[in-house]
Amino acid sequence: MVRELERTRHHSDFPETAPAANPVFFRTYSRRQDDGRETWDQVCDRTIAGLEKLGNLNSDEVALLTQMQKQLKTLSSGRWLWVGGTDWIERPENFSGAYNCSSTNIHDWRAFGLLMGLAMMGCGTGAVLEPQYINQLPKIRNRLQITLQGEIGLTPSDRRRQETEVTYDGSRVLMNVGDSRIGWVQSYQTLLELSTDERFNSTVEVVVDLCDIRPAGEPLKGFGGVANPVKLTDLYKRVALILNKANGRQLNSVECCLLIDEAASTIVAGNIRRSAGMRQGASDDELFANAKMNLWQQDEAGNWRIDPERDALRMSNHTRVFHHKPTLDECIDAVRQQYYSGEGAIQWAGEAVARASCDLMPDRETKRDFLKAYNEGKGKQWIGDRYPEISQPELEHRLSRVGLNPCVTADTWVHTGEGPRQVKDLIDLQHSIYVNGELFSTTPEGFFYSGNKPVLKLETKEGQTLRLTGNHKVLKVTAQTQKKQYTEWVTAETLQPGDLVLLHNHRGLQPWEGKGNFEEGWLLGSLVGDGSLAQTQWNDVGILRYWGESQLPMSQYAVALLETAVEYKKRTEEAHYHSQHKHRVIGSTGLAKLAEDFELTQGNKIVSNKIEQASYDFYLGFLRGIFDADGSVQGSQNKGISVRLAQSNLSNLKAVQRMLARLGIVSKVYQNRRHEGYRMLPDSDRNPASYFCQAQHELIISNDNLSVFQQLVGFQEPTKSAKLSESLSNYKRRLNKERFTATISSVVDDGIESVYDCIVPGPNRFDANGIVAHNCGEIIGADFHCVSGDTMLVTRDGMHTIRSLVGQSVEIWNGQRWSRVTPMLTGRDRQLYRVSFADGTWLDVTEKHRFFVKDRFGKTYREMTTAQLQDHLSTHKYALHTEPFQIDYQEGKFVDPLWAYTLGQLVGDGSLCQSNGKPQLQLRLYGAKSYPELALAGRTSGKLRYYAENPETPCLLDTGFQGQFDPEQVRDLKANATALEPLASWNREGILHFIAGLIDADGSATSSGGVRLYLSDYNRAYRVYLLLLKCGIRSSINLQSRAGEITNLGIRNKDLWYLQITDCAAIPCQRVNTSKGHHPTNKGKWQVIREIVPIQGRQDTFCFNEPEFHKGVFGGTLTGQCNLAEIHLNQIDPENDREQEDAFAAGALSVATLLNHKFAEPRYQYSREIDPIVGVSFTGLFDFFVHAFGVDWLRWWEQGRPATPEGIEFKRQEEAYLTRWRTVVHEKVWDYCDRHGLRRPNRCTTVQPSGTKSLLTGASPGWHPPKAQRFIRRITFGKNDPVALACIDYGYSVIPSQSDKDENGNLLNDPFDPRCSEWLVEIPIAVSWADLPGADEIDISQFSAMAQMDFYMNVQSHYVTHNTSATVEVRESEIELLGQRIYEAIQNDEGYISAALLARFDDRQSFPRLPFEPIDKAEYDRLSAEVLVRRKTDDFKNALQRYDLGELAEAGPAGCDSDKCLLPEKNPS
Repeated sequence: MVRELERTRHHSDFPETAPAANPVFFRTYSRRQDDGRETWDQVCDRTIAGLEKLGNLNSDEVALLTQMQKQLKTLSSGRWLWVGGTDWIERPENFSGAYNCSSTNIHDWRAFGLLMGLAMMGCGTGAVLEPQYINQLPKIRNRLQITLQGEIGLTPSDRRRQETEVTYDGSRVLMNVGDSRIGWVQSYQTLLELSTDERFNSTVEVVVDLCDIRPAGEPLKGFGGVANPVKLTDLYKRVALILNKANGRQLNSVECCLLIDEAASTIVAGNIRRSAGMRQGASDDELFANAKMNLWQQDEAGNWRIDPERDALRMSNHTRVFHHKPTLDECIDAVRQQYYSGEGAIQWAGEAVARASCDLMPDRETKRDFLKAYNEGKGKQWIGDRYPEISQPELEHRLSRVGLNPCVTADTWVHTGEGPRQVKDLIDLQHSIYVNGELFSTTPEGFFYSGNKPVLKLETKEGQTLRLTGNHKVLKVTAQTQKKQYTEWVTAETLQPGDLVLLHNHRGLQPWEGKGNFEEGWLLGSLVGDGSLAQTQWNDVGILRYWGESQLPMSQYAVALLETAVEYKKRTEEAHYHSQHKHRVIGSTGLAKLAEDFELTQGNKIVSNKIEQASYDFYLGFLRGIFDADGSVQGSQNKGISVRLAQSNLSNLKAVQRMLARLGIVSKVYQNRRHEGYRMLPDSDRNPASYFCQAQHELIISNDNLSVFQQLVGFQEPTKSAKLSESLSNYKRRLNKERFTATISSVVDDGIESVYDCIVPGPNRFDANGIVAHNCGEIIGADFHCVSGDTMLVTRDGMHTIRSLVGQSVEIWNGQRWSRVTPMLTGRDRQLYRVSFADGTWLDVTEKHRFFVKDRFGKTYREMTTAQLQDHLSTHKYALHTEPFQIDYQEGKFVDPLWAYTLGQLVGDGSLCQSNGKPQLQLRLYGAKSYPELALAGRTSGKLRYYAENPETPCLLDTGFQGQFDPEQVRDLKANATALEPLASWNREGILHFIAGLIDADGSATSSGGVRLYLSDYNRAYRVYLLLLKCGIRSSINLQSRAGEITNLGIRNKDLWYLQITDCAAIPCQRVNTSKGHHPTNKGKWQVIREIVPIQGRQDTFCFNEPEFHKGVFGGTLTGQCNLAEIHLNQIDPENDREQEDAFAAGALSVATLLNHKFAEPRYQYSREIDPIVGVSFTGLFDFFVHAFGVDWLRWWEQGRPATPEGIEFKRQEEAYLTRWRTVVHEKVWDYCDRHGLRRPNRCTTVQPSGTKSLLTGASPGWHPPKAQRFIRRITFGKNDPVALACIDYGYSVIPSQSDKDENGNLLNDPFDPRCSEWLVEIPIAVSWADLPGADEIDISQFSAMAQMDFYMNVQSHYVTHNTSATVEVRESEIELLGQRIYEAIQNDEGYISAALLARFDDRQSFPRLPFEPIDKAEYDRLSAEVLVRRKTDDFKNALQRYDLGELAEAGPAGCDSDKCLLPEKNPS
């Protein structure tokens, strides 16, 4: 795995790997405030506040959005970054300004006006121009003659009209254009309407008055930016020209395009697009398909000129919509046309409609069936027949939608720490869960509802079944040898008959508690096997029967258990013997009641859910009972030994199979070992008679499962028990080892059902009917902030190692209050570091454990990882200390204070001796300790005595403790540190009195008013330190003397430690004066970090998720814990699944909140109500995968992404990431919608163009590869733009644009030349992985079109539910191959909707000053060094302040900001 490259931030809100971020941010997203332009933090605060208000978000959701956006991992849409949180966006007429894109069917003049309004708000405009829509437009009947009057800006601002006023005077129309977006749109739409207005018969003279329009450069107070009406004056004449050419007929699709694009070009600032367009025409519309052919034409002098009448068409991309699957020739012709003209991408409408109506197509086969019908022109009929309740308007809407989760069912059995349970019993309930015999906890939600989804039924040859969704993963065994198994996670839908899946190995598991005991289990097992339930005139009776030679001992055993379990009272010495049937019978009403408790009733003698949910001991009894009744031992060493259980009830056998598996015993179920039918059997007179017999099924236990069965279950029936023992003891070779696998026999569709999933932090799997099933989210990861398993946690109810608490819900201190968490295993075999503190304690933690620290001059505690602290300690002058805290603890078990104090004295100075052969506790108080006033829970001698051990020092003897104290507890507390841990469950008063007794026995006062407590073992001292900490008192552990040193009493056997307790006033000592205790003022005030060193060896790690502050007290230190929170994937660690989940969850929240908008425009509101759409996109996918997979992944790309074994594995891992992200988005969006009463969107994921936003983090745009490892990025600005001037001070070079030339057509070189109108800022950029060893050997420009197409389809198939913005760069030699691939993708229903193509020319010299110019490392290093030499300041914002007068050339980002089509506005010469 590739090490994640370091990303530092220096005088900037943006990464050092994103040098273009500052110019782009301040040009595009930063709004002007009274004190200058916004910082990134201010933009985040504004936009998140807007989302919080609009979406009624809770504090956790706001915290997640804030964290992800400020860390540049999740960004709101470009439009929302500009308008989010402003007063402007809160007005309903402006809601559309929050969206990057839109789609409108063009069937009336209002649609044209709406598109212009959207474009003016920066929203990308999609226009569907198919005949069924544009043929509804009226014929053009009037010629328009345009006259302009009035000078722009002539009217004073306080007298300007805001809306357009139209005055009619015969055939003359006066139009006073309003000074607002609505005013501009009204004037444009009015002009269109005049062309078909039936009040006129021929020519209409239209006078357009522009004097109310504000002049260029005047601020737009609401939307932001400045006015730029430079092209407005041309709009009216150009629109009239287009309309006049169509006089007497309807507009065609190209003329509609021109009208829309002319309006769009009016709102362009300079040559920078603020609106992007997508135009969709019919596949058979040749005029539309060829609209841009020969757009550039060469004059007689050889100069290239654009056709002026079609110039505006460059404002949009054209896509051909196919309502039938295109032929191979059509695909190849379309690719060829795109290569030469850049236009005419194929869109397969069937896939778009199917995705938009996926709620009607719950599985793959249904979708294929719909696509077949759609291809035949029967899509409408298909939906109508199956869903007659859908109204006609909604049906039409669904068919017009061409504008561009893994779970198990509720009946699944799960092996929990409280016993086996079905999923339906675990919903919204946190529980512990067995994974291969080891307990782990789920997250607090337990199992959660994932929706109604199509499910599959998975069956194995061995008899296991599991119902789950097709995308739920199980652990497949890909290969196995005698010593090893190789596994991988695969989705259930990919499993084939013959595949092996892994089963759980629960051998050696901890027994679980639950209902029932062994005796009750055996009785019910015997009842299910050979008993029955009957009704008498008095009561219900349970009947047990025993046959054969062992019937007497077995009946006696049953009677004994009945006496114990149900208070059975036998009437005879032996059970009743039935002479005719030759068996013994026992009847018991108590047994019938017991059976009823476990859901067994007459006629329903089954292995019920209550039985499967029973205790471990009940399991052992039940299984022994049923095998005693119906089991057998068969076979020999030659043929193999087995234990078998025969039953006619197949569901009973499968339940027994599950029960055995939970004990680590794997079995196989063979169905129909004997088929049902009539057989000759003896009747009551012992004569043969024909009887109908049910089918017989058999469960077989073999291999080394036999030993486990014998050890745990075994037989009570003596003959069977003896046979099993003899067979195993005579077995000469070792029993075959169980591999815990099952073979898939079938995977079939099994309807639609409510399904559920859970998260099991650590192993990320659970036992689903015995099969190893993946959960929905992985939490284990190399970057988690974790601690060793021996770390002590002070909990509200005690003190424990974190390892011992895995899977249990406990309360820990989060720095402010007690908070409930569930510790979990987070990793295995991890490198740990010991962080040592000045108070004598330490923590063993991972490299990325989070601390909150500052030095004595710091104002706030800042977050630093272990690795960062290690670097800081070696370079920083001042000591760092951790964030302080004080635990507030008052509860706990009541302990008598005097008793607790005496116990402390006994632990300190007591001794254990013998008196009359019995252990006796006594306390000898010598010297200063010997004063009669001491209050103890015992008897005192009352006078001084002398003892041989110390003949010169008198002492007081205290005895009489035996009645209240356990001598062994005292002995344990004196010697073992762990014996102190239960004392943490006491109340605060009890703990402090115990410690007071210790101090009076083995402590002393200090001159500063504190006390010292001497202890002979560090671990004991550390536990007392934690007891004090729980009581809100800090102390420190110090070494007094080492073992081996000579003292006045001889050579010391152990190290001697002392606790320094300065804040001791609350400790109620009787001898030592604690009244002068006080808070430390100098030494001991802070927990100072002393040293960080790696620990030898590797250890498992543990952590928890604290939901409020993501902090917790580990040992004696408050630290961070595992913060289980368009996505900028280049900013996210590929190994950190939790960070990925948080980023996509934040992205989902940011788009889901926008569903609360209620549009003023009825057609948009209707669409929102019946087809809400959101889109969580990402950028930097290519960078992410390079960091995840390394240079070998790049080499695979270079080879064309072939289907080699290595390539197949790469693609499988790509799919795993993409699928998981898609699931997170849908679950988060749907959860938000469900909680807020909104309709769930069918489409939640997309990949949008992200050329501009990607520059904020230096990401490769969208899914696309970068242009090169290193390149010059050129960004367009107006001449003397303040941001561009700041770029000069920041060291970047500035040159004239491609369109600035001298009189001879040569490019200008001096940006300050008077002839220069635009600037290009040149920034040298390297991708984040450019310096990886071997990366420079890869030529990205040579990546084939087929490789790009393959990657795009992987994204489209496994992440995107809408459409992927894709621009595949293609060479002329690749046209036919790519056409063939597109044809196959559509024919095979692989999910293709549409992809744009761009001709790739390897000779870049014909296009100078392109937005991207690849460079090599030497050139990059040279240019970067020159930037630093020219740089006058490291603070870009301060540089900008020098020039910024608030004249923003652009009002926010474009609706589309793809970097793929950033070609010169004019054709280069």
